[in-house]
Amino acid sequence: FASSSSPTSRKHLFSSIPSVPPAANKLLWYTLLHGKCTIFNSTSRQLEFEMAAESAVSFTNAPFKHVLSPNVVDIVPPNISNWLRGQAIAIALHPEDADPLYYIGSVISTANGVSTLTGERLGSQGETIVGQEVGCVADVVKGIRGHG
Repeated sequence: FASSSSPTSRKHLFSSIPSVPPAANKLLWYTLLHGKCTIFNSTSRQLEFEMAAESAVSFTNAPFKHVLSPNVVDIVPPNISNWLRGQAIAIALHPEDADPLYYIGSVISTANGVSTLTGERLGSQGETIVGQEVGCVADVVKGIRGHG
């Protein structure tokens, strides 16, 4: 198998990657949260929920490979709803006796600790899970603050 790209063109491809990574607050961070969600309303375009995160991990966009452990990241505040406001989010809800529900969108408003995700439900018909506490995983795109 012969490659059509020369070493010079490959060098040019990677020349835009800085040799020193930018400061942590300049990177795009992804945070994966796992916990329990209480569902207050669920439609094909909106999800009202409250999340109690039990664990989280944060990592950066390529080409930088930073993964922050929970002890160095100020990531999950007591009121997670305020932290989620305005962020792009994908969330998977796992009820015990029903198929999972998947949503993608952004959190546009919060009140009394309740997050309202506006976007769309993906690939599921939307079993009624209102009023239930279910296992959930959320993938959030956001900048974060580190402590020290």
